[in-house]
Parts: sequence; structure tokens; C-alpha cells
Amino acid sequence: MWINLILKTIKIAIVGAGQFSQCFVPLFQAHPLVSEVSLCESVPERLANARVRLGVSRTFSAFEEVLNDPAIDAVANFTQRWTHAPMAIRALKAGKHVYSAVPAATTLEELQSLSDYSQTNWADLYARWDQPVL
Repeated sequence: MWINLILKTIKIAIVGAGQFSQCFVPLFQAHPLVSEVSLCESVPERLANARVRLGVSRTFSAFEEVLNDPAIDAVANFTQRWTHAPMAIRALKAGKHVYSAVPAATTLEELQSLSDYSQTNWADLYARWDQPVL
């Protein structure tokens, strides 16, 4: 595929296998620059069901496993909202790119930390903004 000669493909781990996150698996699987989509979920039954239903071959049962895997380039965080910033900071510290569901943070301090860590670790941070900020 000629596109791989221009841009590097990535391997992404989706963190959280709830109903909302499962909507994103097919989107990442269809993306031409994503070579592998894996799934991380701490609830074994939810992970097993999502793995079969979504056709994901690689899974993790703990976030630490994702962070410690050098093959994973990025994480997409779809966990509970109060965990978004702390988990994103951990991923950025591990050198992973991060896609976060909103809110990316719950305080201004967390937002500043996210910005700082993404700049000092040469990793990208993306937040999904689907509603206008009032």
C-alpha cells in the first residue's frame, strides 16, 4: 500500500470496552493508518464479549500491560470521565499518543498537566469535542 510509504501506520489500544467505546472500534479498524486495534478492559466477561463481537484479536486485562507494551503506539481512552486525565498522563509519560473522550480533564490543573506532558514526552494528545463549550 503506497500510503505506508508516506505515513507510518500505528497500533492503538482502546481502553474500556463499554457501550460507548465499542462504537469506535470499527472506525479505528477501518482507518488506513491504523494497522492494529487492541482492546483493554478489566472486566473479564465484558472483554471476552467485546473481543468476539468486534473481531479484536489482541486484548489486555490491565492498563499497565498496554503502557508496558512497546508495540502499542497510542491509546484511545473511553473509561469513566474522572479517570481520563490521570490515565492520559500515565500514557503520555509512557510515550504513547492519546485520544481521549471528553472531558479530557476535570480541572484546569489536569488540563495544564496534559499539555505539559504531551510537549515534554513528544506525544500527541487528542480530545474528542462533540459539544460546544459554553
